[in-house]
Amino acid sequence: MLRVLKSLLPKGGKISDEQGQEGYAAVVWDDGRGKSMIGVNAQHNVGDVLDGRMGCEGEYIECQALTLADGTQVKRAKRASEKGGSAVVWLVDTLHPDGRRVIVQEVNSYAEGGAVTRPRSPLALDRLQTIALDSRWAG
Repeated sequence: MLRVLKSLLPKGGKISDEQGQEGYAAVVWDDGRGKSMIGVNAQHNVGDVLDGRMGCEGEYIECQALTLADGTQVKRAKRASEKGGSAVVWLVDTLHPDGRRVIVQEVNSYAEGGAVTRPRSPLALDRLQTIALDSRWAG
């Protein structure tokens, strides 16, 4: 997963830390304007568990929920860090009709509970959505 995540990031950034385990990968990435943690989480067979939960209810600063032509549900959101502090998390949460879920998120810090290292995210939600919908997460 680390290899795929790194391949989907814009060229020119520097990775200072990386971690990965089954179903999860994250990097600390710096585009020259400050460090940002970018992570991806892939889960399988969670469609029943998430049925009706891909909307925007909850503590979001901004949120948009939509369904793509192939039936994939997508939540694009911005929220305060769940770890405390002033960091902000931007995320794209996808649920495919086959029950596969891929979440990509970025934080304007080197860690969700860390000090803010940049004013906003380095990647736009459109870029996060492209990463989340990449077919290589299906494997």
